[in-house]
Amino acid sequence: MHAEAAYLFRHALLRDAAYQLQLPAERSRLHRLAFEIVEQLHGGPAPLPEGPVPLEDTRLPEHPTDPVAEDLVQHLRAIKERGRGRRRLLVLQQTYLRRAALVADRANRAMAAALLWDELAALSSGAERGRCLLRAASSLVDAGRAAEAEPRLLTAIAESRKAGDLRLEGVALGSLAGVYSDTGRLAPAAAAYSQSLEIARQTGNEGDIGKAWHNIGTLHIAAGRLAEAEQALQDARVIQRRLKDTAAECDCIANLGIVFRNVGRMHEAEAAYLEALALNRQSGNRRGEGVCLGNLADVYFESGRVQLALDTYRQALAICAETGNLRAEGILLGNLASIEQEFAGSETARQSCLRALAIHREVGNRRSEGITLGNLAALLFEQRQFAECRTLYEQALAIHREVGNRRSEGSCIGALGLIEMETGNGELALQRFQQALDLLTVHGHRRAVGVTLGHMATAHRRIGHSETALTLLERALAIHREVGNQSEAGFTLCELALCRLPGGNRDAAETLWREGQALLSPFGATLAKERLADEMRQACAKAGVPPFE
Repeated sequence: MHAEAAYLFRHALLRDAAYQLQLPAERSRLHRLAFEIVEQLHGGPAPLPEGPVPLEDTRLPEHPTDPVAEDLVQHLRAIKERGRGRRRLLVLQQTYLRRAALVADRANRAMAAALLWDELAALSSGAERGRCLLRAASSLVDAGRAAEAEPRLLTAIAESRKAGDLRLEGVALGSLAGVYSDTGRLAPAAAAYSQSLEIARQTGNEGDIGKAWHNIGTLHIAAGRLAEAEQALQDARVIQRRLKDTAAECDCIANLGIVFRNVGRMHEAEAAYLEALALNRQSGNRRGEGVCLGNLADVYFESGRVQLALDTYRQALAICAETGNLRAEGILLGNLASIEQEFAGSETARQSCLRALAIHREVGNRRSEGITLGNLAALLFEQRQFAECRTLYEQALAIHREVGNRRSEGSCIGALGLIEMETGNGELALQRFQQALDLLTVHGHRRAVGVTLGHMATAHRRIGHSETALTLLERALAIHREVGNQSEAGFTLCELALCRLPGGNRDAAETLWREGQALLSPFGATLAKERLADEMRQACAKAGVPPFE
């Protein structure tokens, strides 16, 4: 275009004023002209949609208009037609809205996609409206807005039943169950997942059956039923492999990694996360890549590879921000706070916890809200602020019980036991620890069982029950080594040294102490390590021997 023929508005208000000076009919004509020009400049009209809106993400055959589909929709909104022209306009709107929504989903622009699906739903009826609302809800879940997804799913289910679209009903019920689970309502989630599985069996859709078993497996994880979770996920994976559904299998492998980690099979967990990460990268699934990196970072930290964990957390956070995965970003910030507490200071860790807590509350993630309240309480425990710490742990415990998070409930009860131990209530502390141990053992959380046994041993040692403490420490150490919990293994070895010191064998005690300190060295200088060193000096002074320094 020649320079003298191009007109640029230097201010948005001037542009809007010029636009408003045009009469409605003229504006409509100009938008129609703009639509036709843009469409022709990008390869001509896109093909009309074939069949109903797909229930799941599908790879749309690309068309040159895809990059400008939202611009075309904007022009179509402003065009006014009468008579038969209205029908043609509606078809064009439906065509480009669908393409724009699918393109936005593919680009991880979840909120933009949700708005486009909503707009398409308003131009549709019956089962097609239900399908659009299902897709809008899925995009909202991806954007971390489960509360906004729920009413759309309920409407989609109602539309499916009116239209007799059994498959739509089953898929929407599965999505609704996921919303219930994400917001801590495990009982209605279980009922909706069961309905979804039954409908998948009725329709004979193997992909839906595999997805239903996968979803039921994730629900078992949330409820702490880890053996049942592993079986459901393995059943799902058999179907996904048979169907060569790589994306679904990738998610399944990642969730199996969560099961392996919770039961202490850390090598299997790491292998599963790495396999899922490779599959996500091969398929270009950046969102899944970010989640897998976050899971890997947890494993790296727990096994003492602290710098690698920090680097991996940062990669994961960057990808979650890039893809708009707000829910995962909140979870990662809460996990990162545990490392920051040791390496960046308690205030940095506190700020990460507060940011995570705000995100969890914004997206309605009650489960993670409870966990993050516990992380905040742990910061206060390190600073010996026991009254405020107790209040936060009690708030967290109420949420864990509300959402059925048995692992965190047990760990939280154990944390309350630590407060009793540090404030001189040894017997009450032991009661708390036993309550936590019973709960964690029933649900198979080996890692947390080992931690609780170590806490019980410390309480027994402090009230003079040395033999009981030694037995518990040996059991705890075996579990820490089994599950690869390096930091707790280090603390337990140091506790064993303090228990053996009164027996007169200083050399053996010092060997245990130094072995424990070597395991703890990657984890930074924590207040817990400093207090343990103070106890060692006091114990050595009481035994009349030099400290282990």
